[in-house]
Amino acid sequence: ILTTTPDATLQAIIPLLNKVTGLPVLDSNGSVVGVISRKDIIRVRKSGGLMTEKVQKHMTSPALTVPLRATVQEAADLMLKYAIRRLPVVDDDGHPLGLISRSDIFKPL
Repeated sequence: ILTTTPDATLQAIIPLLNKVTGLPVLDSNGSVVGVISRKDIIRVRKSGGLMTEKVQKHMTSPALTVPLRATVQEAADLMLKYAIRRLPVVDDDGHPLGLISRSDIFKPL
C-alpha cells in the first residue's frame, strides 16, 4: 500500500497520486492519521496554493478507517454516510493493511 507522511510536500506525493487516487497519511508510529487524495491536490492548485505546502495542511483528518474484521456493508455505509471514496483498512494498532474504494464495493453490484 502506498502511503505518505504529514510532513511530505504535495509535490513529493504527486507521483504516487499518478498511481492511485488517494493515500493514507501515517504518523511516526505508522498509524493512519489522515487521507489525502488527488481532489485535495486539485483543490490546492485551483485556489492558488503551492505544491511546496505540507500534506498535513490539506489532508482529511482524522481519517475514517475500518478494521480488518469490518463487513463490506459497514465499509459501504461509512463511504455513503460521509461521501468518501476510499477507506484505509487497519489492524488493531491503526496500521494500514490496505485500502478499500467505492469501486471495490460497488462495481461487483
